[in-house]
Amino acid sequence: MPTDRRLRPALLFGITGTNVVHLPGENPDIDTRFAMVRDAGVFDYYDRTPPTGELDAYRRASEKYGLPLLAGGFFYTVGRDEPLLEWHLRVAAESGTRVQNVQLMTLHASGRPVTGEEVAACYLQACESGDRLGVAVCLEVHVNMWSEHFGRDRPSKFQGILHGFAQSNAKVRLAPRASRTRWTPRQAP
Repeated sequence: MPTDRRLRPALLFGITGTNVVHLPGENPDIDTRFAMVRDAGVFDYYDRTPPTGELDAYRRASEKYGLPLLAGGFFYTVGRDEPLLEWHLRVAAESGTRVQNVQLMTLHASGRPVTGEEVAACYLQACESGDRLGVAVCLEVHVNMWSEHFGRDRPSKFQGILHGFAQSNAKVRLAPRASRTRWTPRQAP
């Protein structure tokens, strides 16, 4: 990817590191994955939060193959993984990552369901840390996360989260959805 921002495409395409395989069940090493992505000639960046102990290998491969780590993501358990989330944000900033997807598990470290207030507090702390470090934090909803557990009282959970954000001075950026920008229903011919 060109280092001069004026030469970079406006829309970048990335691939998550765990999806770099030729056949199901394959698990190539880090260097091989980066080589495969570069050789495909389609992707502008590699999407992966390096696991602890593999950070240097990811940085070397990123440099070697000219594929920056522009996005990452991870699953976190409230009450246990806050230091890991902070570490991931620091690593992201040091690695040039622009975005970190933050996904919170349904259960708290103690084994009970997380509350809306706990979700809000964790997300707010992540947003504040991300702002301080220059990494945008995405508050991702995902199938096995707190937001997708349909047996829960969803309206009160979201009220707790909104209340937490309203009580803070955090800068919250809402990304426009495609359906809110230019999408219009298809017209019958």
